[in-house]
Order: sequence, then C-alpha cells, then structure tokens
Amino acid sequence: MYQKNFITKTVFPEAIDASELWNNDLLIDFSLLSASSSSQLAKLQSALSQWGCFQVINHGIESSFFEELIEISKQFFALPLEEKLKCSAEDDIIEGYGSDAIYSGNQTRNWNDRLFLTLYPKEKFKDQCWPQKPEKFREKLVEYLKKLTQVNEAICKAMSRSLNLDENCLHFGKQGPSRARITLYPRCSFPDRVLGTKPHADGTGITYLLPEKDVEGLQILKDDQWYKVAVIPGALIINLGDLGEVYALIYVACVGND
Repeated sequence: MYQKNFITKTVFPEAIDASELWNNDLLIDFSLLSASSSSQLAKLQSALSQWGCFQVINHGIESSFFEELIEISKQFFALPLEEKLKCSAEDDIIEGYGSDAIYSGNQTRNWNDRLFLTLYPKEKFKDQCWPQKPEKFREKLVEYLKKLTQVNEAICKAMSRSLNLDENCLHFGKQGPSRARITLYPRCSFPDRVLGTKPHADGTGITYLLPEKDVEGLQILKDDQWYKVAVIPGALIINLGDLGEVYALIYVACVGND
C-alpha cells in the first residue's frame, strides 16, 4: 500500500533531446562573461529571456572538487538509516534529512532521499541537522558555498548588465538565505512509473545545480514541451527562480519608467 504513494498517474509527453541547444545557445563561458564579452552577454540575455536557465563552464571551480563533494554526499546517504535520521528536525518538515513533506495521505511522493540545509545566514543554522559523518562533510559543503558565492557575484552582475541595469541591481544571496539540497535517487523497480522529483518551479532567486557526471534525468518545461537537459562535465546548471524573475521584472520596469 505504501508503495502506491510513489506511483504517478500523470502521463508526460516524451522529452526532446536538446543536446545541441545546451552545447550552444544555453552554454555560457564564465571566463569570457567575467571579461564583459558582448557576445556572451547577448547569449546570457537571450537564455534568461527565452528559457530562464543556462549552463556555465570555465567558472574556476575544479572538477576534482565537484567529484569530492559528490562522493562525500554519497557516503552520507550510504550510512545506516538510524545515523541519517539523527539529522532530521522534529520542528521542521523541510530542514534536515528526509524525503517529501507530507501534506496529504493521497499525494504522490518523490522517489528520493534528500538532505536540506540552510547555509547562510549562520544564525539560521540548525546544527542538529548537519551530519557528523562523514567527518569532512561540513567542511566540504562550506567550502562549496564560498566558491559558489564568488561565481554567483559575477553571474548576478552579468545578469544586471545584460538587462541594461546597474551591475549591482541583481545580487541574489547577498542578504540570504542560501540553502543546499542534496538529493539521492535510489534504483527503482518501476522507473517508468515514478518521479525522482515531481514537476515544480524553484521559488528561489537563483538556483545552482551540480549534477553527477554522466547521470541524466533533469528536464525543463517550455511552451508545454519537456526538454532533456544535457549533462556537460564540470558545468553548473543555473536556473532563475520565481523570486529572481520577479525582481528582474521589477527592476526593468522601474528603469523603463525612469
């Protein structure tokens, strides 16, 4: 009976293989973007206005670091259940270790394990949710935040310039909060009948997604059609969330009225 909670009755159209798109129009070279390349700014503006997402390469974060971060995350999920449950928050259905927040006994649930952690500001930390094992888990995740913060600052400035705004207009994450969601998708006996993560919109300002190398599955929806997201080794997938889109529209409208 419990298994039925994971079976989706929704039928989704076949996703389009868009590898050429991700390797061209939606692929941004961070090193050129940071140097204010007009062609990369134009590509960024097009990606944001047409798709709301893109991938970025040459961002300065070593692939070896990504591999270490993914490996230490796998080590956490490989721990015994009782050890992982120590990272659950009794007073919060989102923070810490778990799966879907259950709002209804009839809801279709995601087929995943996940660890959700607030990284910034520090006063929002819930120490009981941070894994004690593996030992270097916290160190690696905090280091990832530092590296990503530098990338984020440059991306946000480039976004602002691409919209003809002052480069400091869009600075997502400056005041926080910043959160990490680490997700494991276990093998499933019915892969064609379950969803690792159900269709959703990010409620964030901006989302940085680090997929595991050679592991596909992410799709995006545009004009009622699903598109496969190509996994490019070493690239970060960047998605402008609902809040980010609203902020950008407000700033553009204000500048236009001036």
